[in-house]
Amino acid sequence: MAKTVLNEWGIQNCSQVGDIVFQLVQYGILGKSETDQPDDFQEIWTFTEAFESPFQPKIMVLRRRSPQRKISPRQKGARDRKPRSSSKLKKA
Repeated sequence: MAKTVLNEWGIQNCSQVGDIVFQLVQYGILGKSETDQPDDFQEIWTFTEAFESPFQPKIMVLRRRSPQRKISPRQKGARDRKPRSSSKLKKA
């Protein structure tokens, strides 16, 4: 919408935006540092780069998922458990 409004006002490039900024500085609405100058606005971006491209839908590339690695029951926590003794089962 910003591009539409600025174009409606006849503003079509960076240097025109810089002119507006420095008019606002001159009237005390905006401030500037000692190093700020109108040349800072000389065609550093186009209106398409600033107001259109960032808002276009992105093309997503879908990747195939790799198959999940299956873990055998022996691997899952096998180190944590002690094997049961069959003699304990017979005594009970």
